[in-house]
Amino acid sequence: MLWHRLWSFLLPLLIALVWASLFWQRNWTYGVLLLAVLLSFGGSWLLVAGKISSFKEKLFYAGFGLLLVLSSLFAFLLLENIFLKIILAIATIALFFFYVNELFIQYWQKVLPQNSRLFLFFRFAQILVVFWLASGLFGLRDFLGIHFFYLGIALFVLISLIGCYSGVLQPASLKRWQLIFIISLLIMEMFWALGLLPLVYYLKAAFLAIFYALTSEVLNWHFSRSVSFKFIRNYLILAIILILLLLAAAQWS
Repeated sequence: MLWHRLWSFLLPLLIALVWASLFWQRNWTYGVLLLAVLLSFGGSWLLVAGKISSFKEKLFYAGFGLLLVLSSLFAFLLLENIFLKIILAIATIALFFFYVNELFIQYWQKVLPQNSRLFLFFRFAQILVVFWLASGLFGLRDFLGIHFFYLGIALFVLISLIGCYSGVLQPASLKRWQLIFIISLLIMEMFWALGLLPLVYYLKAAFLAIFYALTSEVLNWHFSRSVSFKFIRNYLILAIILILLLLAAAQWS
Protein backbone atom coordinates (compact mmCIF):
# COMPACT_ATOMS: atom_id res chain seq x y z
CA MET A 1 0.00 0.00 0.00
CA LEU A 2 2.86 2.39 0.83
CA TRP A 3 4.39 1.83 -2.61
CA HIS A 4 1.06 2.65 -4.29
CA ARG A 5 0.69 5.80 -2.18
CA LEU A 6 4.16 6.92 -3.27
CA TRP A 7 3.39 5.99 -6.89
CA SER A 8 0.23 8.16 -6.86
CA PHE A 9 2.51 11.15 -6.13
CA LEU A 10 5.48 10.09 -8.24
CA LEU A 11 3.51 9.37 -11.43
CA PRO A 12 2.12 12.92 -11.92
CA LEU A 13 5.56 14.31 -11.05
CA LEU A 14 7.21 12.18 -13.75
CA ILE A 15 4.65 13.31 -16.32
CA ALA A 16 5.20 16.93 -15.27
CA LEU A 17 8.97 16.57 -15.76
CA VAL A 18 8.53 14.95 -19.16
CA TRP A 19 6.06 17.66 -20.17
CA ALA A 20 8.37 20.44 -18.95
CA SER A 21 11.02 19.29 -21.41
CA LEU A 22 8.84 20.60 -24.26
CA PHE A 23 9.37 24.17 -23.03
CA TRP A 24 13.09 23.85 -23.77
CA GLN A 25 13.34 21.27 -26.54
CA ARG A 26 10.52 21.23 -29.09
CA ASN A 27 12.38 18.61 -31.12
CA TRP A 28 11.74 16.12 -28.29
CA THR A 29 8.04 16.02 -29.20
CA TYR A 30 7.90 12.40 -30.37
CA GLY A 31 9.89 11.18 -27.40
CA VAL A 32 7.64 13.11 -25.02
CA LEU A 33 4.52 11.65 -26.65
CA LEU A 34 5.91 8.14 -26.28
CA LEU A 35 6.84 8.67 -22.64
CA ALA A 36 3.44 10.28 -21.96
CA VAL A 37 1.72 7.18 -23.35
CA LEU A 38 3.86 4.83 -21.26
CA LEU A 39 3.52 6.83 -18.05
CA SER A 40 -0.17 7.78 -18.22
CA PHE A 41 -1.43 4.40 -19.42
CA GLY A 42 1.11 2.11 -17.80
CA GLY A 43 1.26 4.10 -14.59
CA SER A 44 -2.53 4.09 -14.13
CA TRP A 45 -2.58 0.39 -14.91
CA LEU A 46 0.04 -0.37 -12.26
CA LEU A 47 -1.86 1.66 -9.67
CA VAL A 48 -4.97 -0.53 -9.89
CA ALA A 49 -3.46 -3.82 -11.08
CA GLY A 50 -3.02 -5.20 -7.57
CA LYS A 51 -6.70 -4.72 -6.70
CA ILE A 52 -8.48 -5.41 -10.00
CA SER A 53 -8.36 -8.78 -11.69
CA SER A 54 -10.56 -7.87 -14.66
CA PHE A 55 -8.55 -6.90 -17.75
CA LYS A 56 -11.49 -4.80 -18.97
CA GLU A 57 -11.62 -2.73 -15.77
CA LYS A 58 -7.85 -2.14 -15.75
CA LEU A 59 -8.09 -1.04 -19.38
CA PHE A 60 -10.99 1.28 -18.44
CA TYR A 61 -9.01 3.19 -15.81
CA ALA A 62 -5.68 3.18 -17.64
CA GLY A 63 -7.41 4.35 -20.82
CA PHE A 64 -8.82 7.44 -19.17
CA GLY A 65 -5.42 8.43 -17.83
CA LEU A 66 -4.11 8.14 -21.37
CA LEU A 67 -6.98 10.19 -22.84
CA LEU A 68 -6.52 12.92 -20.24
CA VAL A 69 -2.80 13.42 -20.83
CA LEU A 70 -2.58 12.90 -24.60
CA SER A 71 -5.60 15.07 -25.46
CA SER A 72 -4.06 17.92 -23.49
CA LEU A 73 -0.68 17.41 -25.15
CA PHE A 74 -2.44 17.47 -28.52
CA ALA A 75 -3.85 20.92 -27.77
CA PHE A 76 -0.58 22.04 -26.14
CA LEU A 77 1.45 21.44 -29.31
CA LEU A 78 -0.78 23.82 -31.31
CA LEU A 79 -0.72 26.69 -28.82
CA GLU A 80 1.67 29.55 -29.47
CA ASN A 81 1.15 31.67 -26.34
CA ILE A 82 3.64 30.58 -23.67
CA PHE A 83 1.35 31.60 -20.78
CA LEU A 84 -1.52 29.51 -22.15
CA LYS A 85 0.89 26.60 -22.51
CA ILE A 86 1.92 26.92 -18.85
CA ILE A 87 -1.70 27.15 -17.67
CA LEU A 88 -2.66 24.11 -19.74
CA ALA A 89 0.28 22.07 -18.46
CA ILE A 90 -0.42 22.94 -14.82
CA ALA A 91 -4.15 22.23 -15.18
CA THR A 92 -3.49 18.84 -16.78
CA ILE A 93 -0.98 17.73 -14.16
CA ALA A 94 -3.37 18.83 -11.40
CA LEU A 95 -6.25 16.90 -12.96
CA PHE A 96 -4.09 13.82 -13.48
CA PHE A 97 -2.88 13.99 -9.87
CA PHE A 98 -6.48 14.18 -8.66
CA TYR A 99 -7.37 11.22 -10.87
CA VAL A 100 -4.63 8.87 -9.66
CA ASN A 101 -5.23 9.99 -6.07
CA GLU A 102 -8.91 9.03 -6.40
CA LEU A 103 -7.88 5.66 -7.83
CA PHE A 104 -5.65 5.10 -4.81
CA ILE A 105 -8.41 6.08 -2.38
CA GLN A 106 -10.97 3.85 -4.07
CA TYR A 107 -8.86 0.71 -4.39
CA TRP A 108 -6.23 0.95 -1.66
CA GLN A 109 -7.51 3.18 1.13
CA LYS A 110 -11.29 2.75 1.39
CA VAL A 111 -11.88 -0.07 -1.11
CA LEU A 112 -15.34 1.04 -2.27
CA PRO A 113 -17.34 -0.74 -4.97
CA GLN A 114 -17.91 2.58 -6.68
CA ASN A 115 -16.48 5.95 -5.75
CA SER A 116 -19.04 8.61 -6.65
CA ARG A 117 -16.38 11.33 -6.65
CA LEU A 118 -14.38 9.43 -9.25
CA PHE A 119 -17.32 9.14 -11.60
CA LEU A 120 -18.21 12.79 -11.07
CA PHE A 121 -14.62 13.49 -12.08
CA PHE A 122 -15.18 11.48 -15.27
CA ARG A 123 -18.25 13.59 -16.10
CA PHE A 124 -16.29 16.82 -15.65
CA ALA A 125 -12.93 15.83 -17.10
CA GLN A 126 -14.36 14.28 -20.26
CA ILE A 127 -15.67 17.72 -21.27
CA LEU A 128 -12.13 19.07 -21.08
CA VAL A 129 -10.86 16.05 -23.02
CA VAL A 130 -13.41 16.77 -25.77
CA PHE A 131 -12.35 20.42 -25.80
CA TRP A 132 -8.64 19.57 -26.06
CA LEU A 133 -9.17 16.96 -28.76
CA ALA A 134 -11.47 19.23 -30.77
CA SER A 135 -8.96 22.09 -30.46
CA GLY A 136 -6.28 19.86 -31.92
CA LEU A 137 -8.48 18.61 -34.76
CA PHE A 138 -9.77 22.07 -35.68
CA GLY A 139 -6.19 23.30 -35.48
CA LEU A 140 -5.03 20.61 -37.89
CA ARG A 141 -7.71 21.79 -40.31
CA ASP A 142 -6.73 25.46 -39.99
CA PHE A 143 -2.95 25.00 -40.02
CA LEU A 144 -2.43 21.97 -42.24
CA GLY A 145 -5.60 21.95 -44.33
CA ILE A 146 -6.48 18.33 -43.54
CA HIS A 147 -9.87 17.39 -44.98
CA PHE A 148 -12.81 17.41 -42.57
CA PHE A 149 -13.81 13.89 -43.60
CA TYR A 150 -10.66 12.37 -42.07
CA LEU A 151 -10.83 14.62 -39.01
CA GLY A 152 -14.51 13.78 -38.53
CA ILE A 153 -13.80 10.05 -38.61
CA ALA A 154 -11.01 10.52 -36.07
CA LEU A 155 -13.34 12.53 -33.82
CA PHE A 156 -16.07 9.89 -34.13
CA VAL A 157 -13.67 7.19 -32.91
CA LEU A 158 -12.38 9.37 -30.06
CA ILE A 159 -15.86 10.40 -28.90
CA SER A 160 -16.86 6.73 -28.95
CA LEU A 161 -13.97 6.02 -26.56
CA ILE A 162 -14.83 8.99 -24.34
CA GLY A 163 -18.48 7.93 -24.32
CA CYS A 164 -17.52 4.90 -22.23
CA TYR A 165 -16.93 7.33 -19.34
CA SER A 166 -20.03 9.48 -19.81
CA GLY A 167 -22.20 7.63 -17.30
CA VAL A 168 -25.28 8.05 -19.48
CA LEU A 169 -27.80 5.27 -18.84
CA GLN A 170 -29.26 3.76 -21.96
CA PRO A 171 -32.97 2.89 -22.35
CA ALA A 172 -34.01 -0.76 -22.39
CA SER A 173 -34.56 -0.57 -26.15
CA LEU A 174 -30.93 0.36 -26.86
CA LYS A 175 -27.64 -1.32 -26.14
CA ARG A 176 -24.77 0.68 -24.69
CA TRP A 177 -22.77 0.75 -27.92
CA GLN A 178 -25.83 1.95 -29.85
CA LEU A 179 -26.26 4.96 -27.56
CA ILE A 180 -22.54 5.79 -27.80
CA PHE A 181 -22.82 5.51 -31.59
CA ILE A 182 -25.71 8.03 -31.65
CA ILE A 183 -23.86 10.51 -29.40
CA SER A 184 -20.68 10.19 -31.46
CA LEU A 185 -22.62 10.74 -34.69
CA LEU A 186 -24.26 13.89 -33.28
CA ILE A 187 -20.90 15.29 -32.16
CA MET A 188 -19.32 14.51 -35.53
CA GLU A 189 -22.13 16.37 -37.34
CA MET A 190 -21.74 19.35 -35.01
CA PHE A 191 -17.97 19.24 -35.62
CA TRP A 192 -18.63 19.46 -39.35
CA ALA A 193 -21.08 22.39 -38.91
CA LEU A 194 -18.75 24.34 -36.61
CA GLY A 195 -15.90 23.86 -39.06
CA LEU A 196 -17.75 26.11 -41.49
CA LEU A 197 -17.73 29.06 -39.09
CA PRO A 198 -15.00 31.73 -39.48
CA LEU A 199 -13.84 31.40 -35.86
CA VAL A 200 -10.50 30.61 -34.26
CA TYR A 201 -10.04 26.88 -33.69
CA TYR A 202 -10.24 26.87 -29.88
CA LEU A 203 -13.53 28.79 -29.89
CA LYS A 204 -15.06 26.20 -32.20
CA ALA A 205 -13.72 23.53 -29.87
CA ALA A 206 -15.35 25.29 -26.89
CA PHE A 207 -18.74 25.25 -28.65
CA LEU A 208 -18.33 21.56 -29.41
CA ALA A 209 -17.42 20.76 -25.80
CA ILE A 210 -20.51 22.65 -24.57
CA PHE A 211 -22.69 20.75 -27.04
CA TYR A 212 -21.18 17.46 -25.87
CA ALA A 213 -21.81 18.36 -22.22
CA LEU A 214 -25.43 19.30 -22.98
CA THR A 215 -26.02 16.12 -24.95
CA SER A 216 -24.61 13.91 -22.20
CA GLU A 217 -26.44 15.63 -19.34
CA VAL A 218 -29.81 15.83 -21.12
CA LEU A 219 -29.65 12.15 -22.10
CA ASN A 220 -28.59 11.20 -18.60
CA TRP A 221 -31.53 13.12 -17.14
CA HIS A 222 -33.97 11.71 -19.69
CA PHE A 223 -33.07 8.06 -19.16
CA SER A 224 -32.14 7.96 -15.49
CA ARG A 225 -34.01 10.91 -13.90
CA SER A 226 -31.17 11.03 -11.39
CA VAL A 227 -31.38 14.82 -11.18
CA SER A 228 -34.31 17.22 -11.15
CA PHE A 229 -35.62 19.10 -14.14
CA LYS A 230 -34.61 22.32 -12.35
CA PHE A 231 -30.97 21.20 -12.49
CA ILE A 232 -31.20 20.53 -16.22
CA ARG A 233 -32.95 23.85 -16.79
CA ASN A 234 -30.19 25.74 -14.98
CA TYR A 235 -27.60 23.68 -16.88
CA LEU A 236 -29.18 24.72 -20.18
CA ILE A 237 -29.33 28.37 -19.12
CA LEU A 238 -25.65 28.33 -18.13
CA ALA A 239 -24.70 26.72 -21.44
CA ILE A 240 -26.65 29.34 -23.41
CA ILE A 241 -24.99 32.15 -21.43
CA LEU A 242 -21.54 30.67 -22.13
CA ILE A 243 -22.31 30.36 -25.83
CA LEU A 244 -23.53 33.97 -26.02
CA LEU A 245 -20.44 35.21 -24.16
CA LEU A 246 -18.17 33.28 -26.51
CA LEU A 247 -19.99 34.64 -29.54
CA ALA A 248 -19.75 38.20 -28.19
CA ALA A 249 -16.02 37.85 -27.52
CA ALA A 250 -15.25 36.07 -30.79
CA GLN A 251 -13.40 37.80 -33.61
CA TRP A 252 -15.23 37.01 -36.81
CA SER A 253 -13.24 37.02 -39.99
